[in-house]
Amino acid sequence: MEAKKANDYKFDISHLNLHYGDFHALKDVNMKIEANKITAFIGPSGCGKSTLFKLLAKYIEGYEGSIYLNQTEISKIDYDELWKHVQYYNSSNPILRASLKYNVALDTNVDEQRLREAVAAADLAQRFNSQDLEKDLNQNLSSGEKQKINVARFFYHRPQIAILDEVTSA
Repeated sequence: MEAKKANDYKFDISHLNLHYGDFHALKDVNMKIEANKITAFIGPSGCGKSTLFKLLAKYIEGYEGSIYLNQTEISKIDYDELWKHVQYYNSSNPILRASLKYNVALDTNVDEQRLREAVAAADLAQRFNSQDLEKDLNQNLSSGEKQKINVARFFYHRPQIAILDEVTSA
């Protein structure tokens, strides 16, 4: 997929269907999700919002129809390449038994300045000082602290498209 400016990324979804056995989870979905727009999906529990988000992020596959990111069908985009541009966040993203630094960057090659900015932007700087960034997180984190680590991931990675699926629900 060719590099685009941050404001160039958009989805074009056409005749999208997804079945779980006999259950028709998504039926003939057609929509455009435009660049430079905030798009919200509102509906009752079980109507397919999270399923659609997972399809856009390639968490699940096996759909009928088409999902294009720019002019490329996402089934043709390598998962790692897609995740450089599109990231999916939900209230149950895991917190790893590793340092805060690794939990935010999800990599051992870390931009220290970007990490400090992300931790501060997610309101974690007072809870975790610079020495704490290297220490393994104990798993006695509150739900709010886990959510803030998720938010710090967003600020650290700066995806062109962030899919936020009930990130404040836990």
